[in-house]
Amino acid sequence: MRLIAIPMSHYCEKARWGLEPAEIAYSEEAHLQVFHCWAVRGLKSKGMVPLLVGGSQVTADSTDILKYLDQRLAPEQKLYPPEIIAEADALKHFFNESLGIES
Repeated sequence: MRLIAIPMSHYCEKARWGLEPAEIAYSEEAHLQVFHCWAVRGLKSKGMVPLLVGGSQVTADSTDILKYLDQRLAPEQKLYPPEIIAEADALKHFFNESLGIES
């Protein structure tokens, strides 16, 4: 798997945080802002990163990457355990919408 990212992005860091506990081998392609657009063109990402590429599977958006990873994990490794999924979704929404955007 490849993670196409930019170094200074909390969204890309969120994808990295999901990949580590999932113990999924990946290589990271880090690109500077603006130049990342060339790296992702043709990959259905709308020019956005992070982007997780594995074979023909392309997953864009940090939250979608975490959900994709979660589907592949054993129950004891879940990133979104069923008993806290509502709380995790609420926190994700808060962080993405309140802290994750420029005001």
